[in-house]
Amino acid sequence: MAKKKLLELVINKKYDGQYSIYEHPNFSYAYCKEPEKGIVKQITEFCGCREDLSDQLYNNRTRIPLNCLRLLVRIVMVKVDKPNATKVAHDKQAIKNFGKHTKVGLRILNIMEKRHKWPLTQMFAVEPHIDERHIDGWNEVSRSMTYTTYLKMLEASNKWMRSPHMISLFALLFRLPNKLPKQFQSIKNYKDLEEACKRCRGADSGDRHYVATTFRFWDPLMANFDKVFDGLPFTKAYSTKNYSQYHYNEGIYKLCTFESSNSLISNQFAKVMKEAGLK
Repeated sequence: MAKKKLLELVINKKYDGQYSIYEHPNFSYAYCKEPEKGIVKQITEFCGCREDLSDQLYNNRTRIPLNCLRLLVRIVMVKVDKPNATKVAHDKQAIKNFGKHTKVGLRILNIMEKRHKWPLTQMFAVEPHIDERHIDGWNEVSRSMTYTTYLKMLEASNKWMRSPHMISLFALLFRLPNKLPKQFQSIKNYKDLEEACKRCRGADSGDRHYVATTFRFWDPLMANFDKVFDGLPFTKAYSTKNYSQYHYNEGIYKLCTFESSNSLISNQFAKVMKEAGLK
């Protein structure tokens, strides 16, 4: 379906209370419906954790369309009554970075998708959303606050929804320029991406560690997608019966360290990686 150049977000009142309540410079995500007549509707809460994305998908699986991955991506800025020069400069830079980081994040996804002939993720602009909220703090004078949410909508192959591990990888790739801007904001091609990922070696925490640990598995995982997920329909990929612990604890890191508690995907992943000379 053709989409307007600029979409308008309609907030589900169920999530309105948590929609724009604080300043958050890092990406957070919510599932949404396919836009109709330029309107896009949010259908889950926003979350910033990659594993939370799989949790939202599981808890809302009867309402989230499985034919295509559609996500809203946001940052939230707070307007204060008398901002100083530092605050003004900070906000301008954050808004500028959001545009730049989402653009490069999309490019990184597309680099990996083109490499393995997957459908390419697309990104669409969404009109900023403004909330006026009245704050009543127990230790402060009542006041009005303005929260501006800057948004994009991503539309991607449902391969990225195939398991908690894949949605985790999708979010990891897309947020690299946001989480690690000095290292990933200038990615133009696969060679750039490969070199940036190799520079993550030695990290023991955060996204650098996740990249350093999982990067060598990205290619064989995407190239052998059908083998890894053979006999693993969506119901088995997200059913708590197929994990020794709640699937919330599963992500790309757990899969690539051969620690997934889903025995079917773990065994098939290990077999594919062994054939690729990885273990």
